[in-house]
Amino acid sequence: MNILDAQTVAYCEKIGLSAKVIASIDKYLVLLRKGNESCNLVGRQQDDHRICHHHVIDCLLPFPFLPEGPGTVYDMGTGAGFPGILWAIARPDLEFYLVEKSPKKCAFLTQTISALQLKNTQVINKRCEAVTGVASLIVSRAMASTKDLISQTEQLADGKTQWWLMKALKSSIDEELAQGNLSHWTVNVQPLLHPTQDVSRHLVCVTRT
Repeated sequence: MNILDAQTVAYCEKIGLSAKVIASIDKYLVLLRKGNESCNLVGRQQDDHRICHHHVIDCLLPFPFLPEGPGTVYDMGTGAGFPGILWAIARPDLEFYLVEKSPKKCAFLTQTISALQLKNTQVINKRCEAVTGVASLIVSRAMASTKDLISQTEQLADGKTQWWLMKALKSSIDEELAQGNLSHWTVNVQPLLHPTQDVSRHLVCVTRT
């Protein structure tokens, strides 16, 4: 392995990822490290350990809860591909749309998808509210409040669409939900246990009532 350390590999194996999938994730991270040197995709202070534990493991925490395919997943504000590319590598039965407004990041994503031969993944260079289609699952990693994300992406929803928001502190989530008018939505907050860091992680799951 070039980037993935033993703890990250062990976690990938624990959640059922194959050696082939783990190798593809490592290849993605090599591309990310190279791209970050020239384009600042995830910040200049990102060493390999932080990429593994703050990004890879962090983004894989909700992975075991992904619904069975087929289905369409829209990763809103994906940035350098977290969590969308990681999930797309591991779940070829799902169709992924990586939504990102930055042309620079979209160029990296397009090149990475080609290099990894991800046939189930497309890049959309638009703002969230301008995206069209029908989503089984809309996911966001600390991009917006629950109310704002639903408002910006409701055009993608049918009666079965789920929203997943990957967030940190439960107290902040409770405050956010109290301020939003979500009386017509069912909201479930699922705690996520990070295996290598002493951090608070939660998955906010939202569906129509």
